Amino acid sequence: MWRAQPDIEPKPRAQGAVVAVAAVVALGLLTLGLSELYVSGLAPSEPELEWLKSQRATEHESLPSLSDADAVTLNRSQCFGSCPAYEVSIRGSGQIEFKGGAFVCRRHVTATLADLAALARLVRGLELVRFGSMPNYEDRDATDQETVTITLLRDGRAHTVRHYYGDTKAPSVLTLIEQRIDKLAGTAGWTGTPADGNVNCTLPDGRRQPVAREIPDENP
Repeated sequence: MWRAQPDIEPKPRAQGAVVAVAAVVALGLLTLGLSELYVSGLAPSEPELEWLKSQRATEHESLPSLSDADAVTLNRSQCFGSCPAYEVSIRGSGQIEFKGGAFVCRRHVTATLADLAALARLVRGLELVRFGSMPNYEDRDATDQETVTITLLRDGRAHTVRHYYGDTKAPSVLTLIEQRIDKLAGTAGWTGTPADGNVNCTLPDGRRQPVAREIPDENP
């Protein structure tokens, strides 16, 4: 005899359990001091969680040794709007080089030193989430988005991952990695400061002006 299928919609109790688990995980991340890196709407995926944990400083941590031949490079392309376009590289010695393209405040910045321990954690995290075997994510599920390209040069071998922001299959851990590289390099200081609905550049004389496609000559 045919029987009606049971209701398979999630029960409110089950939904509440999911929310509770997400809250516990989020609270755990806050306790670990990772709130600035936690961007998932619910509980992070396993790669995200592994990445977040790898970026936390711990006592007696084992960090990889880096040389000046090692480097992490991030390149952001233009989008249809006013996305900042630039390339920033961090060498194993800590030297940072920034090259501005469009909608940024500086053309070229170099010789700024990154925190070496934080840089080593960044490289360790890339190894833990198996960045070296990640493919490119370039499907055009949405248009007019930016592309972020990360290249890791380590022990003479380079691996590059291109992440088009319109590819819905790209893992969210890539965004976490990109944000971490930007923070370590300090690119926010060269791409402008949001204020009053604009992104503003601070000129040498202290004046501010909205960021533009072309970098003003008086603010190299």
